[in-house]
Amino acid sequence: MSNKEPLRIGIVGAGGRGVGGYLRYFEKSPIKAEVTAIADPSAINVEYCLKVLTHQAHQPAVYQDWREMLDKEDHFDGMIIATPNFLHGAPALASLEKGVRAMALEKPLANTPEECRLILRRSEELSVPIQLGFVFRSAPFFSTVKRLLQEGVVGRIVSMQADELVSAQRRPAGSLWQPLPGQG
Repeated sequence: MSNKEPLRIGIVGAGGRGVGGYLRYFEKSPIKAEVTAIADPSAINVEYCLKVLTHQAHQPAVYQDWREMLDKEDHFDGMIIATPNFLHGAPALASLEKGVRAMALEKPLANTPEECRLILRRSEELSVPIQLGFVFRSAPFFSTVKRLLQEGVVGRIVSMQADELVSAQRRPAGSLWQPLPGQG
């Protein structure tokens, strides 16, 4: 790959986290990257994703199923796995076997400790770095909350509930992931 060619990125899961949590940063990144393929069973999610990617020179190929995307596309320099939690493991493993060079994978890594170990072992064997999505740990809002708690500004905490509503605010109405038959 020459320095002028953008990195080829695939995305599995084009909802709030995949688009709002990752794709919006490509516009601002000094690294040239282009989403070349999207896999998501929701037409609403895909439409939302394509709107975000209008800055790209080429429209990505669109698939309802990640397996078809991996079968039909030549290669990926990077893969983003941003499906619902229970669907992370299989596309992550298949992407590694496809030859992806780097991966951003939302947490949890997989559904079972065994599946987690398998993904990690294959990523090490293939020398493929995986970035696990703990992105909010360094977000300014959460850093401020942590600092205020540590400084005792809010007093002694006896109970706490944290709900993340960020993705729901970014997600278009009706775009909840609906697995295809056989997806789990």
